[in-house]
Amino acid sequence: MKKFSKILAILLIAVLMLNLAACGKKNEKTPDASNTASPSSTPVQNEVEQEPTLKPHKIAVAFASLSSADIMQKNYLENVVGPAFNTEFVFSEELSNAEEVISFLETAYASGCEGVMVFPTDGLDQVIAKADELGLYVVTNSANIVQSVKNLPHYVGNVSSGAKITAGIFSEVVMKLVSDGEKHNVIIVSGGAGMGSSQHYETTVSILQVLQSTYNLNYSSPIEEIARSTSPLEVDTGSDVKVYIYPGFPYGDSYVSGLSSVLQTGEYDTVICCFNAFSQFSVAIDEVEKAFGKNIRVVSLSSVDDTTASAFNTLDAFGNPSIDAVIVKPLCAMSAEMFVLLYNAIEGGVDQIRQTPGEATMFIMPMWYAYGADEYNALSNLDNSPETYAFKPEDLKQYLIVYNPNVNYETIYTAWYTCTAQSLMKR
Repeated sequence: MKKFSKILAILLIAVLMLNLAACGKKNEKTPDASNTASPSSTPVQNEVEQEPTLKPHKIAVAFASLSSADIMQKNYLENVVGPAFNTEFVFSEELSNAEEVISFLETAYASGCEGVMVFPTDGLDQVIAKADELGLYVVTNSANIVQSVKNLPHYVGNVSSGAKITAGIFSEVVMKLVSDGEKHNVIIVSGGAGMGSSQHYETTVSILQVLQSTYNLNYSSPIEEIARSTSPLEVDTGSDVKVYIYPGFPYGDSYVSGLSSVLQTGEYDTVICCFNAFSQFSVAIDEVEKAFGKNIRVVSLSSVDDTTASAFNTLDAFGNPSIDAVIVKPLCAMSAEMFVLLYNAIEGGVDQIRQTPGEATMFIMPMWYAYGADEYNALSNLDNSPETYAFKPEDLKQYLIVYNPNVNYETIYTAWYTCTAQSLMKR
């Protein structure tokens, strides 16, 4: 009995201690479930509390053309980026030479602009020097840093797709088309490969290398020499595989007719354009397809625009799209990077985002690629749909010093360099 009483006393003491512990916990400052924010809402509340007060800014945009792709880019900046960051954009008309760009810069400066995105590439040394003289931070869309003015304080840098990177993307796309076990005779529309365009040259070299390795070709001249040809050239391949270099640009009446005459031999079934020229040849290609009863496959540099969409959704006599694959310049994603660079420079962080302080920096936005209409339609949404933009305002905040004081060259470079259509579509 005594033993039972002792056990009962111990149990009563244990219950009392548990009650005291419960009271202690109840007095701690732990919110109950009804007042606890969900995991998804907590970051949003913190972010709102930390939102900086944004100064108003004004940025000019100098366009080389006013295609549907440029209008799409204009809408993105004006309607998505601008309102999010208290920034007004001033857009040019179509500017065809350095004099027109300089005149636009002067007007933009007089209207209160602090920076400018420059897409025309004519006379960039003069354009950049004038922007610096006016005190306008400038970012260009050219392939290379302009060495003669690279140390001007307002020359932030360039955003480019990168000549060798673009050439590598062409290699991948062309390899897929020509490694199907069939023999294909190829016309390479090489553009300015022999006239100083590093991107066209590197792309032409890359295509020639792919054809050489795929078909075991034995060129009679070095690939570099073939790529730099400034006149139409039927390449000696040392085999029955035909390769034709067609250089230049469709400025005159004879350009399209010249390519048409090569197509009309009926010997070529693949056309690869190193620049955005496929629409110039679409009628000639269609006529040859009908005349010879053969499908001609087309690969081209392009952009997300109405022309490209139409080409993928227009079927030829064989039920195939007018174009088979594209390598596109993602203009909205590219202009997002240009905006980030200019905004940070205007906010006093120009050297913070440069690779080398006091020197203009090259930033890379790789081309995107797509095979067929389905892939192209998915890719195009990344650059022209508010729901699926590659860079929405919330994404851009982490690259602006007003939100992230630690942002630097590596932060920005890595974000855009790794921004491929395939990675974005998976995301």
